[in-house]
Amino acid sequence: MLKLITLKLNETTFLICDQQDIKTVIHTKTTKNEGIFNVIAGLCDQNNGDTIYTPLGLICEILDLREIDSTYDREPYPIAIETSIIPLAHHKNFIKSADQDNNLKTVKNKNDRILLAIELCYQYAGGIPINIESVQSSETSKAHSELRTQKHATLGYEIKVRHFRTYEDAEQYIKDVYQHNAIAIFSLIGFYLDKPINRIGWTGWNILEHQVQNKELRMF
Repeated sequence: MLKLITLKLNETTFLICDQQDIKTVIHTKTTKNEGIFNVIAGLCDQNNGDTIYTPLGLICEILDLREIDSTYDREPYPIAIETSIIPLAHHKNFIKSADQDNNLKTVKNKNDRILLAIELCYQYAGGIPINIESVQSSETSKAHSELRTQKHATLGYEIKVRHFRTYEDAEQYIKDVYQHNAIAIFSLIGFYLDKPINRIGWTGWNILEHQVQNKELRMF
């Protein structure tokens, strides 16, 4: 059974992951041990054909749309949440590319350094966008919100997006609802990774190969 935890990476970004996953990432140097993780993706090693098992998490990023588009200045619900699947163990060269300012060298605590690496990689290249509102559950929240239909810029089709009055409402909703709905996302992880995420035809697997194995993304 999954035991999910919610970690606050910064003021606007939350990481939902399996408790076993994050402990394994922090306390071991490899993700090649089969059977350790509850939330995993298996990637083929290009060198020897072995399967590399990498733990996954769910990023919930709270966005103030007023900072992006002035049309939201008088909007009563200007806060939205973007959700993405991300790997918790990135390739060392990918981390190096994400850490242009060498911020990791200033962090001495191993746990903090790993979480900072996850945050830097997400800021650098994002993750695999998913529509968490596609999950129907009985969980509710007292946070003020409004559900709308709008076109997703990356996915290219209309999805349900929940809007909030304040950052605090969005944060509360993540903890009340999305943390529980993440179990359904992780239980059907193959379904979400198989889906095309842009018009080029990339899938979630392509993004994982790029971030975990440092494999080049092909444009065509």
